[in-house]
Amino acid sequence: MGHGHNPRLEASRACGAAGTPRPVVPQCQEWPLRDQGTRTPEERGGTAQRTGTAGLLLVVLLGLAAGLCPTGAGAARRGERAAGAAVPFPSLHWKAILLAGDDTIGAFDHAMDALATLFAQHHITVVQQFSANPTRVSATIRLATVAALQAAIPVLQVQPGEGCIVYATSHGTREGLTLARDPATGYQLRPTQLHQVVQAACGEAPTILVLSGCYTGTFLRDPLRRPNRLILTAAAADRSSFGCRPGAQYTYYDGCFLREFARAPTWQALHRAVARCVTTAERQLGAPPSHPHAFFGLWMAEVPIPPP
Repeated sequence: MGHGHNPRLEASRACGAAGTPRPVVPQCQEWPLRDQGTRTPEERGGTAQRTGTAGLLLVVLLGLAAGLCPTGAGAARRGERAAGAAVPFPSLHWKAILLAGDDTIGAFDHAMDALATLFAQHHITVVQQFSANPTRVSATIRLATVAALQAAIPVLQVQPGEGCIVYATSHGTREGLTLARDPATGYQLRPTQLHQVVQAACGEAPTILVLSGCYTGTFLRDPLRRPNRLILTAAAADRSSFGCRPGAQYTYYDGCFLREFARAPTWQALHRAVARCVTTAERQLGAPPSHPHAFFGLWMAEVPIPPP
């Protein structure tokens, strides 16, 4: 006799837990961690020497034109980085909410607790936490549901000179992150729902979203992609993420994020360091790559990590 629909069990399987079937997913191209089209000044100088004085003038003129009218994703990233370097990112007071969407294993709540401590050390104010474990619910920890997130909008509401951070960790599906105690939404936090909460609370203020779970690349889509947002995901939209096994302290992505946070000067550098850390862990396990992805809106590539 077959079993009925169990979203918590299915989510656990989707996350690659030890001893459970892993889904067969198609191969996908890895998100580039650097712009392959950007050349160093030495490389540009070598080209100029070969082409002579006229060639040097042409290279300079073309370079100026590319800076003024960039085309394509690579040119857009180069323009954003140049603008970020010319105009330092303003100092902000960051407000954060942390969410652990499933309690079938302890790793998600462990990460939330560790992040709360880490963020406090870096003067990031955690205004609300969410957990799927009903025994943890208190004045500072709410049950992880979409309705509770919506109710927290006034608490997260930013003022001038403030920015938003949302870090959510859970099992994941191709539709979104699992909310194990939220049957009203089909046990899912979907990209459109997250956008509605973030837009209402953060508006046009600088906003950082970190989605840790299988298939979280699904959050790298409109309407979440905005010029004022930075989005980091633990996996591509068609890839599993690993480390969510019984007894694990953290998932691979959460553990790498916690380890690398204080070492990175910017969130872009943090993304690269975490991706390298996750890749190392996956190779040791012999697991297929999860391909952590990122989106950096206009001006957001050079956002610094708040110092301790």
